[in-house]
Amino acid sequence: MSKKLTIFEKEIMMMLIEGRNYKFIMEWFDLSYKEYKLAKSNIFKKLNIKRSSELFKIAIELKLLNK
Repeated sequence: MSKKLTIFEKEIMMMLIEGRNYKFIMEWFDLSYKEYKLAKSNIFKKLNIKRSSELFKIAIELKLLNK
C-alpha cells in the first residue's frame, strides 16, 4: 500500500470484501453514486489494484478475513 486508507475507506473496503453491493454501501453511508465511485476509486488507487477481486488478496495479506 502506497498511502494509508482513511477509516471511511477501510469501512467501504470491508463491505466490498463481505460482498455488499454498491446500493447497500450507498444507502449505509448516505452517498450518491458519484461519491461511492470516488471513494472506491481512491481505495483502488491507494491499494494499487484494478478489480474488486483483488481486494480479497489484500484482505488475506492483511489478515482481515476470519477463518
